[in-house]
Amino acid sequence: MKMNRSIGASASVLLCILITLFAVGCGSSGDDVFIGGGGGSGTTGDLEFRFVQPQNQAPDPVPSGTETLRFDVFSTDPPTEDSLLLTETRDYDETIVLEDVSVEAVTVLVTAFDADGVPTVTLSGDVLVLPNSINRVDLVDSQPVTLDTITISPSPVQLANDETQQLALEGSFSNGTVLDLPQSSFDTAATFSSADTDVATVDNDGVVSVEGAGNTSITAQYTLSGVTRSDTVEVQAAVFDVTVTFVSAVAVNNPGADNFNAGIGSTTTPTYTARLTGPDQNQVTVPLGSLTFAFQPDVTGFSVGGNGQVTVADTVANNTTANLVVSYTNESNQVFTDTLVVTALAP
Repeated sequence: MKMNRSIGASASVLLCILITLFAVGCGSSGDDVFIGGGGGSGTTGDLEFRFVQPQNQAPDPVPSGTETLRFDVFSTDPPTEDSLLLTETRDYDETIVLEDVSVEAVTVLVTAFDADGVPTVTLSGDVLVLPNSINRVDLVDSQPVTLDTITISPSPVQLANDETQQLALEGSFSNGTVLDLPQSSFDTAATFSSADTDVATVDNDGVVSVEGAGNTSITAQYTLSGVTRSDTVEVQAAVFDVTVTFVSAVAVNNPGADNFNAGIGSTTTPTYTARLTGPDQNQVTVPLGSLTFAFQPDVTGFSVGGNGQVTVADTVANNTTANLVVSYTNESNQVFTDTLVVTALAP
């Protein structure tokens, strides 16, 4: 009886030791699985990623300059759109833990993005999620992300004189990412060219200006990681031109003048001639009743009536100038403008 009691007591002590060991954890500190993580539901666990390798080992898995990382976790291998379980974007850090990941997860794709939001590399790894545990993930497959196509917008470009248009470039990448390429990179990565600079020009920043009525095209090229892609967009340019004619003691007596003088302390009534030349070179005369007038920006002492009569107060200093913007809106609600410079002169 004493021997049986001794054996029973030893078994109880051994059982307590085993329970204590499993409660604290399994394996050494270098193991990939640690008890105590996860949400405690029994159906989720945590995933741990390390992006800085110890010295004398393999290079870091993401390029220098990485700002953000996107984690896409899937329940199938190979991954499919329908098997996506989780998408999460994090700021770059040496170690990142994704919490409460489903035990159904089997693979993960990690995409690195630079400071401009451009994807640079995609890494993948197998996933084994043990419930209520922190599970280390090794990212073993690294694929550079390449630029597949670029698309210019707007398309087509419809412009008139006195207008400019900033072009935008959208990039489509080999990993399926589609994003606007940063304008800040245009100086170094993009080139723009016009097929007919008599119709439209484009600068290094992708800003289009109209030089004359007509049709032309603009081509953009963008180079990323040694890969150059291009796209071409049509430009439809119209010219809206307003001239003035009148006879006044202080006003220019010059038919077809773009700018004119107005007497201080008086009202000047020019005769306006407005013509719109379309991309097809068809020219129409716009009636006075279809025009609107405004000084932009406002200049104290200058005012304009509905028919374009310009009044200059007697408090305005001699040789003060103001921009008179004449506008026309067509049936398609496209607005055309021309700017005349008005100079105030003493009688």
